[in-house]
Amino acid sequence: MTKSINKTTETKDKSIIEILEENSINKVIAIDSGKNNMKAIYKSDAYIYKNKIDAKHRDGLNNMTWNVVYKGLPYYVGDSATDSDLAEGKGSLEHKIQTLTAITNFLDVNEKNDNIVLIYGESIDFYFKEKHRQDLVDSLEGKHTIIVYKDEQPVEYTFTIVKAHILPEGIGYIINNISECLKGKKYVVDFGGRTMNFLAIENGAPVEHSSFSTEGGIYQLASKCYHKLKEFGVDSVESVESYIRYGCKNSEVQKIINETAIEHFKEFDKILRKKGVDIHKVILNDDVIFVGGGTQAFENQIIEHYGNGIIIPEKPILSNVTGFYLYGLQKFGKVNFN
Repeated sequence: MTKSINKTTETKDKSIIEILEENSINKVIAIDSGKNNMKAIYKSDAYIYKNKIDAKHRDGLNNMTWNVVYKGLPYYVGDSATDSDLAEGKGSLEHKIQTLTAITNFLDVNEKNDNIVLIYGESIDFYFKEKHRQDLVDSLEGKHTIIVYKDEQPVEYTFTIVKAHILPEGIGYIINNISECLKGKKYVVDFGGRTMNFLAIENGAPVEHSSFSTEGGIYQLASKCYHKLKEFGVDSVESVESYIRYGCKNSEVQKIINETAIEHFKEFDKILRKKGVDIHKVILNDDVIFVGGGTQAFENQIIEHYGNGIIIPEKPILSNVTGFYLYGLQKFGKVNFN
């Protein structure tokens, strides 16, 4: 559903974003196109919904699912769709269609919409590949036309992304709290739908050689749970994902999910140790921040495993996209691209 986002989210002065918005000559839109959830922000609206896509039109539309047509082909995008692009990286055709669809939610079809600045997140390993980052920019920038069915009627949107800027996943918290992060070391664990990103920050800047992404997001954790829960009549990974999102009334099923989550974090700890990071020791000396939809879903288990020394923002699922949005307003809001 569409949520109204508090403009003070993770920022010290509530007037910062308001002032930047009032003075912006561009329509700055921030998108965190996850494997599990779409997060998109423009002004006071934050969209969060399941980031699924099917290569056909379907019935049963709700207010967070749309039939769309892109380059003559039909797609079904949003909460009620079933398929996902599960490969790491956000440069696929599926992600592009999902992103363009999300953008239309902020557009008035009667306006020209030729001044869109898009701030877009990418997983750590792919972000540091310069050619991939440029290919992603080239794919997103320029004029786009997409048909989105609103109230079962086709609406054609034509708009131009004059600037696409890519940021690494996990950096949103740092941007929102930059005055506190300009000195010393910080570490961000972004627990997403497909990946877990580990972002090392020194004096406010990402450290490439100490940062990485690895498989191990919500989908992998749900798959592990599914194999253990078949005997309880759980029939799909999607059912487990629903339990993760909404909880399960069966206490034994919930116990297995909790235990599997702790095992999952222990496996992540082993991956970190192979990279030379003992996260439990790091937590004792430096700030370690957990963000992402996985953090929001497993906050209790994360605290149980890593202790109270970690930082979890109030809305970890929105941490990245709110930071992206602030960055976009500050850097590009008053830039004339004509």
